[in-house]
Amino acid sequence: MNICPVESFYIPESAEEVLKYGKIACNEKECFYCGACENSCPDDLIIVKRKNIQIKNPKKSEVYPWIEGWVKNIKEVLRKALIEGKEQVEIPTIEEYIKKISKSKVVEVPQLSKEDKQKFSELNAKIQSLLQNSKIRYWIKDKKIDNILKEFNKKILI
Repeated sequence: MNICPVESFYIPESAEEVLKYGKIACNEKECFYCGACENSCPDDLIIVKRKNIQIKNPKKSEVYPWIEGWVKNIKEVLRKALIEGKEQVEIPTIEEYIKKISKSKVVEVPQLSKEDKQKFSELNAKIQSLLQNSKIRYWIKDKKIDNILKEFNKKILI
């Protein structure tokens, strides 16, 4: 369970799920068929099948230290499938995902003016100083909203 990079394995909670999946189950919607589970299973109980897999190494592999292990595991799973002549399960490729994302609309994030940034900075400084007061922190912990609002109005809304 701990080897899965997307944490797709889980322990079923209900009796019906235990009967259906067993003691450990896999959420296949989360799984991207890297093969890490198959290669780490000491009893060869897990079989990963896939179709149309494309492996793309990032330009700077040192940024992704895990990529070499995943590529090795994927190649091993594919090699086993070729030797055994078994049909692979089809999974979406990276290009399909990129095409889907590229169709989405890009939204511009509104920017604050210099005056608004200055006001925000001043307000933030006042709030930070207010939160440094241990009395205020106790009131927050005890959910004494009225006391907090009185102090806030006195210190912040001057």
